[in-house]
Amino acid sequence: MSGYYDKKFDKGKKETLLPYCVAREIYAIPSTKAEDLTPEQQLIIWVHKEILGNDLDQYPVENTVKVIETVLQHGAEKYGKDNWQTVPDAEQRYYSAYRRHAVDHHPNEIDKDSGLLHGYHALCNIAFLIYFQLNK
Repeated sequence: MSGYYDKKFDKGKKETLLPYCVAREIYAIPSTKAEDLTPEQQLIIWVHKEILGNDLDQYPVENTVKVIETVLQHGAEKYGKDNWQTVPDAEQRYYSAYRRHAVDHHPNEIDKDSGLLHGYHALCNIAFLIYFQLNK
């Protein structure tokens, strides 16, 4: 099915830090009719529009993955690869982190710890929440 995540998108990378199930949700958005979008896909679209200030049709889906991968790379260097998957009370913690990055700070403001936009962190936290929802 066109639009779905395929390992060919990772060609040239050592490995991807974004779980396949989340990448699949993101890559499927452009080829999915609005009425057939999953709640996870709707959330990704909402974050782009409300938090990052652009629609996915104006922002290539590959860039969405790159944004999340950038935040994941920072986290891997600071805390260890895939450490986010083992955090106690992860869903509550990442929801709080999402709100902190999306509500308490302007999305285009730079996070002092990472040097990345707060909007990027908000999107990554949504990806974490999607991962936990899909893997219950």
